[in-house]
Amino acid sequence: VTLPPAEVFSNTVDESRTEIFDIQTGLFAKPDPNQVLTCIEGAKEKMLTTAMEDGILTQAQVNAEAFLIRFFAALGFPNTIFVK
Repeated sequence: VTLPPAEVFSNTVDESRTEIFDIQTGLFAKPDPNQVLTCIEGAKEKMLTTAMEDGILTQAQVNAEAFLIRFFAALGFPNTIFVK
């Protein structure tokens, strides 16, 4: 079996569960919409960088191979070989 390399398809932030506080304007002031977008984009970038540093793609590859080994075994093919 030849698997394509693992990749990140999406990276999203749930804006409905996101709160942004500006220590300069206070807790109850409405933040600047441009600042909110900048914060969300920064958070997405930080999450992706951290996930990559933590080896998310390697783990995804390992998980995919483990799943397919079990899947093919259940179909009656006990010896799955992955070609790199």
